[in-house]
Amino acid sequence: MDINTKKLKKNAFRVSKVRGLTASRVRVPGGCCNADVVQQVVDIARKYGNGQIHLTTRQGFEIEGIHMEDMDKVNEMLQPIIDNLQINQNETGTGYPASGTRNVCACIGNRVCPFGNYNTAAFAKRIEKAIFPNDLHLKLHLQDVPMTVSRRECMILELSA
Repeated sequence: MDINTKKLKKNAFRVSKVRGLTASRVRVPGGCCNADVVQQVVDIARKYGNGQIHLTTRQGFEIEGIHMEDMDKVNEMLQPIIDNLQINQNETGTGYPASGTRNVCACIGNRVCPFGNYNTAAFAKRIEKAIFPNDLHLKLHLQDVPMTVSRRECMILELSA
């Protein structure tokens, strides 16, 4: 099987250990999405993958077990997700446009955290718009715990809630 791995990675797919199979990386800026996005990921995993979805440490999804010949069909199914999350894209229907697929991560921020000062997910989406598409592997994470509240105190409060 002749595979253009540069093209594969540029389109946010991963080379897997199983010949002919790949995984699609789905960025979720700020780690916050609605149920429609999650359902669309499930639909792709059931239709074109092996039914497995990996929740990444970078607050995204990897849809496993996709046959490489189905990548264009998967890209078409990814379009509503890309639209919903307002991902920058050069051409619709072509999937994620960058190999720099590391997601801009964020803590839950003031939407939920009683110590939060700002909406970290919204800020992560603004940063996403400024830095993507690109071919760089940037790692950004937004954290919104005030300096007066220690990380340990936050964890204790979260556990006791």
